[in-house]
Amino acid sequence: MANRVAVVTGASWGIGREIALTLASEGFRVRSLGRNPGIEETHKIAVSRGLDVQIMEGDVSIAAQVEEFRKWVLGAGSPITALVNNAAIRMTGTVLTTSEEDWDRIFAVDVKGVFLVTRAFIPELIKAGGGAVVTISSCSAMGSLDLIAYSSAKSALLAFSRCLAEDHKKERIRSNAILPGPTETGMMRGIPEDAIAWCAENGVQGRLGQPSDIAAAAAFLVSDKAVTISGTELRVNFWPALFG
Repeated sequence: MANRVAVVTGASWGIGREIALTLASEGFRVRSLGRNPGIEETHKIAVSRGLDVQIMEGDVSIAAQVEEFRKWVLGAGSPITALVNNAAIRMTGTVLTTSEEDWDRIFAVDVKGVFLVTRAFIPELIKAGGGAVVTISSCSAMGSLDLIAYSSAKSALLAFSRCLAEDHKKERIRSNAILPGPTETGMMRGIPEDAIAWCAENGVQGRLGQPSDIAAAAAFLVSDKAVTISGTELRVNFWPALFG
């Protein structure tokens, strides 16, 4: 991975931070577009480990900021061969309790943001002779209680990822999605403690997923070890009974 650039959105905290640090430890030069708070903390951790992780503050849902970010990343002067679409927001609500503003905001960040960033960097992956795109969806893509907007957005990413795999396979660009199950991040705030305990008890290893679990999966999918894997969805700590 030496001297290759990996773009990871939302690396200022949680799963995105762990993915960025993991890819950097594999030799990537990582560049991210993220929101504060958390950018400085990610940078401190990266520096302490001697890793090349840099984050520009910005919003993936705003085309002008994505374009500014693209130009900034090109300044790294290295081939861009990996893109991890991770930036997302999560709001609770049913069809009756979700406001139009919340619906639009979730789709702007979780879906439009993926579209804008991918559109910005696919030409760079083509120039590099191919590469890998990993899009972080969610187990909620299958439908979840009180998460109608978030679940709908994460479901849309599965179709997006599959279409990307078909559209660019001749250019040696692979596209896969990761569906994390319940993972111990800030997004679990507000979930009742008994529900979290149930998820941990029924987890694949008898615990909640960790950001490092998702990062390990992403690192594999962008690596040359996964060179023939495309158009798939990888479930991480996501078990069938979760929706039973």
